[in-house]
Amino acid sequence: MKNKKTCIIIISISIVLTIAFIFSNSLMSPQMSNNESNKVVDVVKPMATANMDDDIVAKIDLSHLIRKIAHFLEFALLGFEIMLLVTVNKQKLFSWLTILSVSGIALIAFIDEFIQKFSGRTDSISDVILDIIGGASGCLFFIVLFYLIKLLITINVTIKENGNE
Repeated sequence: MKNKKTCIIIISISIVLTIAFIFSNSLMSPQMSNNESNKVVDVVKPMATANMDDDIVAKIDLSHLIRKIAHFLEFALLGFEIMLLVTVNKQKLFSWLTILSVSGIALIAFIDEFIQKFSGRTDSISDVILDIIGGASGCLFFIVLFYLIKLLITINVTIKENGNE
């Protein structure tokens, strides 16, 4: 019982930190946000140019692409964490709590874009949609991983039981 409470606390803190990270990125000024994106572009661009034609790389707005990937991944992480919390709480993966969780992800996505509007950046419904898709993908990834691990454990137990007979 104590381990379960500890897990719930740790996962809850992780979720709060992820949401704080998402919102802190939204609070950045356009210039600060561009600087952060450009840091990542500086790392990614040499890898992209090594594996792609220079003309293609020149046509791609890597900063924009990296921002979109970041939107997706930060919400995918949030979705994964929320499903982990649902599982630790011994809830069924397909329950009202799961639906509520995905709805919460959508609410956070809307708030995230709303915050951007007041930090001098543009808000975008396409970013909200991308965030929700990212969150749902994180949830789905967790569910697939959960059942895959469960299947592997079942197969392992079956093999051990059949080996002992």
